[in-house]
Amino acid sequence: MNTHQSGDASRALTAAEVEAALRVALRDEGILLPETIEDIAELEATLDLTGVPTPDPRAFAAKLRAATSDAKVVAFPNPKPAPAKDENLAMAARNGGALSEETRRKMDKRRSDYEAQNRRPEDGQK
Repeated sequence: MNTHQSGDASRALTAAEVEAALRVALRDEGILLPETIEDIAELEATLDLTGVPTPDPRAFAAKLRAATSDAKVVAFPNPKPAPAKDENLAMAARNGGALSEETRRKMDKRRSDYEAQNRRPEDGQK
C-alpha cells in the first residue's frame, strides 16, 4: 500500500494526517486498533478466534496465590528520625546557628498545632 503523501512535500502534516498514517502503518503490520463496537464486531466476524484462549482471572489469581504462598514477606522499616539527626539537619539549614529557647518553643508549638489540625484517625497518628 502506498502511504506516501502526494503534493507539496514541504507542507507540515496535520495531527489528523499523522494519526491516519500511523493507523494505516500499524494495520499493515497486523496491529489492530478497534475504536468502536462496530470495529470489534467486524474483527470478530473476520478473524478466526477458535485458537485464542480466553484468560481465566480466577485461575490466574489462584496460581498467583500458590506462587506467593511460600514467599518470605519482609516488612519495610518505618524508622522515626532521631532527634539528634533532626537537630543536625536544622542546624545545617541555619548554617550552624543555634536557636534561642523562645524560637524553639514557638517552632514546637506551631508543629504541634499543625499536627493536631491535620491528624487523620485512619493513619493512626497521635
